[in-house]
Amino acid sequence: MPHLFSPPWLKKADRFSKGVRKFVSYQRDLIPHDKLDEVAAAQAVHSAAMKAKDKAAATAAEENLLKLCQGALPHYDASPLKENVEVIIVAIIVALGIRAYFLQPFKIPTASMQPTLNGIIATRLEGDQTSPNILTQAFQFAWNGRNYVDCVIPEDWGTVKLTGFRQYSKANFFTLTELRFDNGKTTTVYSPARQLFRDLCWDPTYRMLGQTLGADDTPTNIPGGYASFGDRGFNQDMSARGQAYQPELKGGQVFARGYVESGDQLLVDKASYHFRRPSRDEVFVFGTDGIAGIGKSQHYIKRLTAVPGDRLAVEPPLLYINGEKATGTGTAKVMSAENGYRGYTMPSMQPGVGNFVGTGDGHRSDEVTLGDKQYMAMGDNSADSFDSRNWGPVPERNLVGPALLVYWPFANHWGLIR
Repeated sequence: MPHLFSPPWLKKADRFSKGVRKFVSYQRDLIPHDKLDEVAAAQAVHSAAMKAKDKAAATAAEENLLKLCQGALPHYDASPLKENVEVIIVAIIVALGIRAYFLQPFKIPTASMQPTLNGIIATRLEGDQTSPNILTQAFQFAWNGRNYVDCVIPEDWGTVKLTGFRQYSKANFFTLTELRFDNGKTTTVYSPARQLFRDLCWDPTYRMLGQTLGADDTPTNIPGGYASFGDRGFNQDMSARGQAYQPELKGGQVFARGYVESGDQLLVDKASYHFRRPSRDEVFVFGTDGIAGIGKSQHYIKRLTAVPGDRLAVEPPLLYINGEKATGTGTAKVMSAENGYRGYTMPSMQPGVGNFVGTGDGHRSDEVTLGDKQYMAMGDNSADSFDSRNWGPVPERNLVGPALLVYWPFANHWGLIR
């Protein structure tokens, strides 16, 4: 072992020797036994040269050791492509581990938490209003999550009728609607069905159709039957609705024009609830498995307004917890009925779903008490939220975690969620 006053070459040789020992230790299970024996013999020669302080012999031993170590793994291909692929695979594994145990991405599809958090918002362009140039569109997509829609019936189609439509998703991120026409042709629009018909269509008949379509998280009665929102999304045959919903469309006619802004994309903290109890007033995400009245397994995001043992009542625009006006920054904003908030309301009746809080005297709901391991979930956009007022409290087993931050789009709500 070199000491403080050893010559530089001897200190360098010692560092080289340590590096060889680390290499052998890390790769021992991959190096063939005969190669290990050769390296061990060369290490002994190098150590003897160092002990004798023979610089020339030590240098020669180092060169021999270096060649042996480089050839110890003849099957290893150090190509840049392979190394990059390995890095990508490791990154994917790490990302999946983080998603499974710590953070989960979540996209808000509906307006139930506005204006705190945005769902998908569509705006119609009419008359001579047109989409901006491609560079402006690219910037607005990156900054606002805005996508422009310009759906025009092709000139060579002549006169056609809409015979059906189907909503579906790609990569669990992009929501599109396929339109089917009586000439056998189809066209696809980058918009959910509800926003496409209700907000973007120029024809008032189709805007009326849009009013009958529910958001992703609401059961909705449809004239002529139910809209099935399963794995493939809405899949509707327009003939079941009758002629009133099938106006003729002519070639060159604008069917829908405008833009759709993505719902806020956020990260959910999946670890916190393993170490602390959920708190009133925080925005949280939960699963709907086993909750009667919702009808399918998915994830919701709402504000947690009451915890186990709390007594709750709604007296529009106020919310009462344990006989007192609810406290908390977020809840107070909702009750203020200012800056886009409209206060808490009595629940609207959804098809086949009861009223958990009751109608009371018509001005104040009945007071309900949460049981053990039950939590009250309510949307900040109370008048347009399908929540615990309808289908009851969220069981503790369904909790996923508090909403942490909005990572995209960058406009409006980017950053930590309050």
